[in-house]
Amino acid sequence: MSSEEKIWKLVLDIRSGKGVDAHQLSDAFDCIYLKLLPLKIIQCLKAEIDNYIHHENDIKKAMVFVGNKRMMAKLVAHALRRRKIANKLFEQVSGQLVLSSDVKEAFGIITDLHEKVFRRLIQVGNLSRDEALVSAYNGVRLMQMIGDQKIEVPLTFFTKDDIFIRKALSGAPEKIKIQFEQIYSLNYKGKSFSMHVGNPVELWRVTTFQSKEPETVRWVHETVCAESVFCDVGSNIGIYSLLALACHESCRVICFEPDPLNFSRLAQNIHLNRFVSRAALFPLGLSDRFDLTFFNSSSFVTGKAENWATGHGGEESFDELSVRSQDAAMITGCAITTLDEFLSSCPGVGKPTHLKIDVDGPEMRILKGAEKTLRSEKMKHILVELFDDEVGAARELLEGFGFEMVGEKIHSVLPSKRGHLGNRIFRRRKAG
Repeated sequence: MSSEEKIWKLVLDIRSGKGVDAHQLSDAFDCIYLKLLPLKIIQCLKAEIDNYIHHENDIKKAMVFVGNKRMMAKLVAHALRRRKIANKLFEQVSGQLVLSSDVKEAFGIITDLHEKVFRRLIQVGNLSRDEALVSAYNGVRLMQMIGDQKIEVPLTFFTKDDIFIRKALSGAPEKIKIQFEQIYSLNYKGKSFSMHVGNPVELWRVTTFQSKEPETVRWVHETVCAESVFCDVGSNIGIYSLLALACHESCRVICFEPDPLNFSRLAQNIHLNRFVSRAALFPLGLSDRFDLTFFNSSSFVTGKAENWATGHGGEESFDELSVRSQDAAMITGCAITTLDEFLSSCPGVGKPTHLKIDVDGPEMRILKGAEKTLRSEKMKHILVELFDDEVGAARELLEGFGFEMVGEKIHSVLPSKRGHLGNRIFRRRKAG
């Protein structure tokens, strides 16, 4: 039996409730040290495997763990996170404490109503500690365990993994789909702002605000001042723009976000915090040229990223584009321009002092379309997400305009064909 077949059989056995032990895990992943792990860790590891491998086409991703002690150690560390979060949940419920943000994110507890129902499930014994262990970060599994809630408005508990990994966008029939909204407050070193949260992805973004990209948070907090004009390319729902606006009452932001749902939420968040007079929002994409094209949303879910633009000035018909973009959940029209052309056409927004670019692909094109902006002495700070194979070209380009790379943080654990993905931070060299 091949490694792929062993892993898939293991997943099916775990899912069906068969007794999978440490020896079977060790054999499937060719890692003998798994046999030495205690039962409680094996239990967590099985839940982690169940969470991340759902289809046979997921097995290729799982193959990176076979025979790799370092990667298996990472998987075990993630598995132990389950035990910790399940214990934390029960401690907070039994102690009648406020549920922490990481507990809410793990179980898809978006609103106060979700929390009330969830506490009741535990208090009456409808959700055990072991069931919480298995259903952490897995809203689909949690809903299966809860079953019929026997309440007037059944609630859906979704986690961001349901959307990112299981590709599940709904867990409830159309007749009981209700949009819930909650306002969450965020604070970083005394700088605070609020955000709307209405789904698991937004909850995840709020919960991981300081841990997902700590270098970005520090960069904004340490460099934004009264005179700053923060240009946020790929604003998503606006978390870093909101931080910049909160850092100083005179700071201004220019936001670019072509995804229709994200743009709408970005505007709501700016309005919620009364930052309207200091924020200029544009539903545009940036590149190295002007174009009218199509924009593909990977999942039509507010807060989701990994979106992309295709088609070039109408060269493809909509039918042809649909074939190429069959993975898109939604396709909308999109105007693309260069940062230089935009600033030339709209001088009232001011000259940027900060440039943040995170657009899942065309970062280098955006830099090449911003030569005048980069040459300006007003521009002082740049943060751009790049693959390893882009770093050399980006450094050469930006060093030519007087910048130096002063920091980097890798995000991806596993390298792609283009290497690791991470943020690179540049600063204009001081004169002399």
